Amino acid sequence: MVLTLAAALLMHKFVWPGVLIVLAVGVWQKRVGWPVVVLTVSPLLAYWIAISMHYNDPFYLITGNVSVGLENDRQFPVLDGILQTLAEGSEGSLPDLVKGILTSTILVVALWLLATRSWAKELSLLAFIIPVIGFGLVTAPYLVFVLVRFGKLLIVPTLFYVSQHPKLDRYTGTLMPFLVLLSLLSQFAFTTYQADFFS
Repeated sequence: MVLTLAAALLMHKFVWPGVLIVLAVGVWQKRVGWPVVVLTVSPLLAYWIAISMHYNDPFYLITGNVSVGLENDRQFPVLDGILQTLAEGSEGSLPDLVKGILTSTILVVALWLLATRSWAKELSLLAFIIPVIGFGLVTAPYLVFVLVRFGKLLIVPTLFYVSQHPKLDRYTGTLMPFLVLLSLLSQFAFTTYQADFFS
């Protein structure tokens, strides 16, 4: 577990809140000890220190993300990325309209999963839900489409919810191929968006 979570912290900043939630739940439920927490975050901490020393800036690792993803061209205090994207779509931009619908749908699903409390018996499921909600609330338009890429994390709590409701469990076989296809399409859409963004 330590190796998996430590690697996840080094792979992408989006997973930082989820990993921290998993560790916090583990410590609170006494399933994870503090030595495990220290071992898990040590590689990221060492990397952060090395980068900070190299560039002589303690926040170099996150400065770009904060500038582009949170501060750039904000018009609304919350939901800025989704609202601006939908606004562009309502003015005739079909790509922005599709992007706005996709991202807002993912956020609504995450909020619904939080409201259903299907995670109550397994608090670590919050690691899949909370980061999506948080990112959807605070991100600016330039990075809002990341919700489509990482919205696939919601598959885990969604299937957990289905398993808790026997009347829905029979639809799992039908739901899975659709979710797999949607996941693949979301990766393709995100790759296309990234190529256009950096071109």
